[in-house]
Amino acid sequence: MEILLEPTSNKLTVDPHGFEGYLGEGVGRPLKVSNLRELCRAHRPNVVFLMEMKNKERYLESLRRSLPFTGFFYVNPIGRLGGLALWWKDSITLNNANGNKNIILVDGICLAPFVSWRACFIYGPHNRRDRKLLWQKISHFALSATCPFFVIGDFNLIVVVADKHGGSSNTSSQIKEFQSLLSALELFELPFKGLNYTWDNNRAENANIWGRIHRSLANETLLVTFPI
Repeated sequence: MEILLEPTSNKLTVDPHGFEGYLGEGVGRPLKVSNLRELCRAHRPNVVFLMEMKNKERYLESLRRSLPFTGFFYVNPIGRLGGLALWWKDSITLNNANGNKNIILVDGICLAPFVSWRACFIYGPHNRRDRKLLWQKISHFALSATCPFFVIGDFNLIVVVADKHGGSSNTSSQIKEFQSLLSALELFELPFKGLNYTWDNNRAENANIWGRIHRSLANETLLVTFPI
């Protein structure tokens, strides 16, 4: 399992013979598209998950075919809210894909080796009401899983205070909610290589804020199936 986090390119390697995926944000601008093409060329992922896209399905379909990926699932942007996209190759079978502006849920199968798995690809909401609904969806999907299960994406949350530098420190209640979810679902964070943060507001000096809000979480069954 290899998961690439863009734009900071944090990298996780669990099993080179298993699932490979790419996680990216904001595809649409020339630089982002070129980055995506280069990463797909260099790493040849079997699955790509894209978030915060302003592009409609027609544009994304042209890009998908050029890379190329055979399977696809889209959540189109709504107003100012970006959309989601999930692409996959023939080496992966994805079934029962469904989702909304914050999540895509799938049941998957790796063909070589043959392994069934379940996953949530998410873009976390900023408001508490939508976040509670997202936690409910993840919980239902995770607790009903009897196979390897993982959640990956931009949670727009930190797990511990040390995951954030700068900005408001009034996040204790959100951290407790997130920690409670991970404990209840018995999800473990997968180790990663790269920078200590995955998001930066690109401002200078005292106005600069960075944090680790992108994460890959998995159940024990996945860790047994794909030993780290």
